[in-house]
Amino acid sequence: MSITANSDGLYDLENVGFGKMSFTGSPSVPLSGFFENLGYPNQAQAALIATNFKGMGLPSYLWYQMVNLLYKVDSTVASELFCDDNNGGKCRLINSCANYSNLWSSGWSFKVKFTGENNYVVVPIAALAVDYDDGNNQYCDIWVQFLDSSNTQSDNVIFGSLINQLFA
Repeated sequence: MSITANSDGLYDLENVGFGKMSFTGSPSVPLSGFFENLGYPNQAQAALIATNFKGMGLPSYLWYQMVNLLYKVDSTVASELFCDDNNGGKCRLINSCANYSNLWSSGWSFKVKFTGENNYVVVPIAALAVDYDDGNNQYCDIWVQFLDSSNTQSDNVIFGSLINQLFA
């Protein structure tokens, strides 16, 4: 896949989805997937690649849809997940990432399809999960960040360093 930025430095997206993918074999090959499209029909979406951004930034209308789906992963995630909808806010699970194996091993991912491409990119939610220790407790931060549309470029999806390292 080879993508080219438009004149604004943005990459046009056909769609962004969140869902579950299953794999088979070794090396792992995608077998099947179900993704719920985020956003609204005929609504243009674009992405910005920003190495000075840590995770994945989603405009508010995409972020709220993704969070709603994330709460439905399983009862443990539903009861232990807290998401901050302030600008730059992220989701946090109340224990270390090792405690949520269902979330990581079951293929929960984003699917991103760039305009004009036949293939898509799968970004596992695990790629955005980072343990955080505040000195008293360990948490699992999920770096899918809320972007407030009143701020510059917050209408675009942002791919930060945690996503970029998948392609290094």
